[in-house]
Amino acid sequence: MRCTYCGNDYKKLSREHVISRTVLETAFGKSNTNIARSELWGNKPLKDHEHIVKDVCAECNNKLSSIDLAGSDFVKKVLGFCDSTNKKLKITKEALFWIVKTHLNFLRVIPDVETKSCYKLDSQIYKSLMCRDASVFKFLTLCVEGWEGKKYFWDRNDPRKIPIFSYKSVRFPFYNMVVSDLVIKSVDTIVFVPFETDYSNFGERVSKVIDIMIHDYGFNPQTVDPHEVLRSGELSIKNIRSHQSLLGIMKKIG
Repeated sequence: MRCTYCGNDYKKLSREHVISRTVLETAFGKSNTNIARSELWGNKPLKDHEHIVKDVCAECNNKLSSIDLAGSDFVKKVLGFCDSTNKKLKITKEALFWIVKTHLNFLRVIPDVETKSCYKLDSQIYKSLMCRDASVFKFLTLCVEGWEGKKYFWDRNDPRKIPIFSYKSVRFPFYNMVVSDLVIKSVDTIVFVPFETDYSNFGERVSKVIDIMIHDYGFNPQTVDPHEVLRSGELSIKNIRSHQSLLGIMKKIG
């Protein structure tokens, strides 16, 4: 069996949580009593469920632990508010990489609806991530969108509540593009990667898919400049989805 990150063969690979165990404990406590949703199970609520991937060697898994810890600190900040309007989040290099890592984990575990196979990604993405190399952003585009959320959205006692974490991936066949969408409370993170590692005119194709998302689906994604974020240590959320728009989302996933 081959490790996704280092590419070496092993008789046995270790288990890794798709959303880091440390992050889940930050969100839900040590007992990890949580409710999550994922398209893999028909978008049904899953109590105490943790997605697992088993394609990382023990050594690489251990090297990724500092990324998971940084992700935990970042998520803790995000959990502290319901409305992302004008938020400027302090973020470390490793926390930014945790966002990417979590998207990659989901893309490896959730198959494409039509092909029934998980998405094939360029191996250099994993090598760059393991080395904490910003060149990883040559192989993907990261966007964010803030939500004008209200407290009752995540009130466990409110019947209108929605999950703290939700995930969905969609393929745009005409542009040979995969869109990975991970929502962390009121911060929506979106990663664009080419289907079947086809990088021809990648930037142009991303722009066209973003236009479709804006005009046809009501998204308002903001492209992240990773180099500026790494330089400043700050992720400024400028594009916001309104409360009224979110009510429509809540009806779909509620």
